[in-house]
Amino acid sequence: MRTEMKKVVWYVMLIGALLAAPRAGSAQTATIYGSLGNFDIVNNSGQDAHGFEIQLEGLQPSDVPYTFSVQRYGASVIVPYATGVSVRWASAYDASAGQFLQTTIAHTPGTAFVQGMCYQWNGQASYDAAGCEHFGVSLLRNASATTYRWLVADPANPGALVPVTLGSPVAAPAYYIVPPAVVNAAPALAAEVVAPEPPETPDQFGDAQWMKVFKTELQREVGLDELLGDNAIVPQDPAQLEVSWEVVQASPATVNGKRNRTRTRNQGWPATRRRLASSATSSARR
Repeated sequence: MRTEMKKVVWYVMLIGALLAAPRAGSAQTATIYGSLGNFDIVNNSGQDAHGFEIQLEGLQPSDVPYTFSVQRYGASVIVPYATGVSVRWASAYDASAGQFLQTTIAHTPGTAFVQGMCYQWNGQASYDAAGCEHFGVSLLRNASATTYRWLVADPANPGALVPVTLGSPVAAPAYYIVPPAVVNAAPALAAEVVAPEPPETPDQFGDAQWMKVFKTELQREVGLDELLGDNAIVPQDPAQLEVSWEVVQASPATVNGKRNRTRTRNQGWPATRRRLASSATSSARR
């Protein structure tokens, strides 16, 4: 038995859901017609990046109606593939100069992640030196699996980008409606986060993700552009803490060869805005 310590990667994930439902007093059903996910993320790839992608398994381009575009890469491109879609933010390339026009520098290892430094409007100099970005997607359905990767220059093909092998640790919640247990009571919106399955051998634990949940209730729909750390609707007060730190981690495979991918579930009604603050930390390996 040995313990392999991995570098700590801090990030904040801002997530929400768009809901439409009758008033609580007479509600029997509720329709969830979309979810929003925004997040700040550091460039932990170890090299300068020129874009970012989110792979969404089980979805079609029509399931991604809107993406966040207020960062150096602008609007995303949605690329379908055999089993899902990829949402890609990528820099243009200047062939004559032989360089990409936009760069997210590698975040300095061992330095703290400062929330709010990933936004363009905080000043170009501090933004360029932050080594992080802010991305987001609006979905009409939950993806069966979600992977986040930085895009870096392909040394074999000038002007081309390739994803880094190791995905970035961003929690990907799935939203669904829990039917009311009592007649005429309101249903509840549940946000479930499943531990990501690591690429290593199945006899090892996955990386631990520590998560806490903040909650605020709004009697209106929430726009994707509102889910920013410096927006007044995003919970910041410790009094709004709903769930303290808890671990989400995939365990080694059982006798049938399947992992126990720990799930953490949080629910309430109405719950139109949530913020999950998360970090990835070390895990014990066999």
